[in-house]
Amino acid sequence: MTQEERERLTVELTAIDEYLASAEVFEKLDRVQGFHSMARLTTSNLADFEAHLTPLATPAFAKQLLDAPTAPLSLQYVERLQHLAANYFLSAVPLLELIKLHVDAHYPDPANRTRVQYERGLDISINQYSGHLVVIQLRHFVLHRALPRITMFPGAHHEELATPTIDRRQILADGRVKANLRQLLEQGNSDDLSLSGLIRD
Repeated sequence: MTQEERERLTVELTAIDEYLASAEVFEKLDRVQGFHSMARLTTSNLADFEAHLTPLATPAFAKQLLDAPTAPLSLQYVERLQHLAANYFLSAVPLLELIKLHVDAHYPDPANRTRVQYERGLDISINQYSGHLVVIQLRHFVLHRALPRITMFPGAHHEELATPTIDRRQILADGRVKANLRQLLEQGNSDDLSLSGLIRD
């Protein structure tokens, strides 16, 4: 390679480096990689939460939690569950919000195929599930008030011999709860809502 060719190559590589460092490229990378990264974070948070639930299928462990709710083992288990649930709320809801902003900004045409697929998927997986409103409110609760207060109750199936629950009255005490969610929560027959059920669903 001649000196002239080396100099030309150096100039080209410099131009490429400058382009890769430009705001235009960073914006494109954010659009392509940002949601994938947020989705991976949410998936990881969900996996950690579900892994922490696994011991609840063990009779001896579940009995310990139920029989001695103020023992160190129970308190540590519940606190870790609070943290993992909060992590999930704080990643899952913003992920959906960010995707909505992205679709609104880049696919404004209601007939656009991407927008149609997005709205159809949202209807199937989110809008038809009333528990999603509770999850959104729990995200607000964690963000602005406190971690959810968790109580362990005897479980109804073999996967959870002790079921972590939250009290709907804790959510209803927040004056910012929207009318549709307030109406939904007030219709319930029990004050105890299965936290694991909300997140897994």
